[in-house]
Amino acid sequence: MLDEYKYPFIKSPEAELRRTYGSSIRLSDILASDSELLDQVKRRIKETVEHKKAKPYLNVRNPVLMFYTTLLALAAIKDDEITSKYVDSEVEMFSRLMEKETEDDLIELSNILGFNVKRCEKVSYLQDKATVSLELCCDFVTYIRASKGTEAKLSKQILVNGYVYFNKHSLSVVLKKILRIKLQETLRPLKVSIPKTLEDLVKGRTTSIPPCIKRLTEKKEKKESLTEEESQVLNAYLIDVGEKTDGSKVIVYSCKKMEEKGMCVANCRVKNPLQLVFKGNNSIEPLNHGNDGKDVEDIKDD
Repeated sequence: MLDEYKYPFIKSPEAELRRTYGSSIRLSDILASDSELLDQVKRRIKETVEHKKAKPYLNVRNPVLMFYTTLLALAAIKDDEITSKYVDSEVEMFSRLMEKETEDDLIELSNILGFNVKRCEKVSYLQDKATVSLELCCDFVTYIRASKGTEAKLSKQILVNGYVYFNKHSLSVVLKKILRIKLQETLRPLKVSIPKTLEDLVKGRTTSIPPCIKRLTEKKEKKESLTEEESQVLNAYLIDVGEKTDGSKVIVYSCKKMEEKGMCVANCRVKNPLQLVFKGNNSIEPLNHGNDGKDVEDIKDD
């Protein structure tokens, strides 16, 4: 039997919001608050992305709101890599559940997802000396569009009077593709305010500010003059951590290059300042550099 604890997308977020909170609240209101639901969203994104496997929603207090709030959070964060991993994991989880459903439940799920499947007059054929009977069907054009690019291609199905007949497994395969497309459409970038703690957690970002950057920031706040190079480094850093979106990006120097240019102020035991921000090492010692830093200016090469 289909229910929201197996497939939270079968209910609309608007209907669930009205039932839970009333008519005045929006998903973005929940996302912008530090609620229990938001904490669940943080944990689900983190666990799913790290382990590349999503858990069913069976033990979630409010699966519908959690499902849609998580999608909204990912859409607002706009990180393609994290989003791709999350969608892959969710779709695989739902696909495993669909494989276990009855034909009647899959027909119901198909109609919810906009794939008009029905039972037609039974057709039978011989395969390896065994009789195979099929009842699930849809019109030719609908099936061609829905199955394109999947293993359930038309050449493996039975075509009778303009209708394509297929088994439960092929239907599950097609539904998996449809669901992936619908999730990706939902995850279009949105202009929504999200709590910084959520964005930091999803992007693997800590609260550490590299000492060299902190010094440049303090100089700027005190209205002390920054050299052109110091301004470029600070600007590049702000773009890299997502605190600034305008301006041309300048490659962040390695720690060795920062030391050579007199902009290093502590021994952070990393090779690039951004390592302290993105899944970095937060242990900082007094300035006493060795020569272990790469002379590489692009953080992507470190």
